[in-house]
Amino acid sequence: MTGQRLHKKVALVTGGASGIGLEIARRFRDEGAAVAVLDLGACAEPGLLGIVADVADPAAVEEALMQVQAELGPPEVLVNNAWGGAGEATEALTDDDWALSFRGTLTSAFVSTRAVLPGMIAAGRGAIVNIASVNAVRFCGHDAYSAAKAGLLSLTRSLAARHGRNGIRANAIVLGSVVTSAWDERARLRPQVFDELLPFYPIGRLGRPDDVASAALFLASDEAGWITGAELAVDGGFKLINGSLAAIAEGRQDD
Repeated sequence: MTGQRLHKKVALVTGGASGIGLEIARRFRDEGAAVAVLDLGACAEPGLLGIVADVADPAAVEEALMQVQAELGPPEVLVNNAWGGAGEATEALTDDDWALSFRGTLTSAFVSTRAVLPGMIAAGRGAIVNIASVNAVRFCGHDAYSAAKAGLLSLTRSLAARHGRNGIRANAIVLGSVVTSAWDERARLRPQVFDELLPFYPIGRLGRPDDVASAALFLASDEAGWITGAELAVDGGFKLINGSLAAIAEGRQDD
């Protein structure tokens, strides 16, 4: 079922060539938006403008933005979905692990947001949707990635407070476990991982990319016109349950 909730809007989705980002881009397209996808990988999805770019590289983002503006117009909607993560416990993290996690997850959001803000300010409108994680608010392992996602929540609040007067809204989606290809290697090494995760989710299933796309569509649309600075939990009730996912995430049996 499709509609026109983003009719004639221009949307930019980072990390949109696969998984959650691709599903968001598809949903936005089906709801009337002209959609550009920025990703390290190519996107050949019909009806999307796919641009290969490192969204943590300011020069690459500026070049991509010029192409988006020339072909579609200035973005009114930005979804910061790109991420990166490496390493586990803080004491075992390398400098490269830390840098990769922050560059892919937080720096990419900063760079992309900074690039589109002048156009949104000039237009007097805009919607920024940041894809965060329960890792930002609960201990789930992956220390560097978790810290970067927590930083993304802080950035969301700053943008909302600073730019509301410019007609720009900024909100975050706080995700639980969503089954995408990012889980493939963990599932190969630990085939029971999804069954082990289920007790943490009162709804009784793990997330799907379309769950995230529905939330992102709402926050990007005019239906959320009086919502800014929000942290929308799209987590199947994860935060209601006590306990830590760290043992499962790290493949340990001792917790």
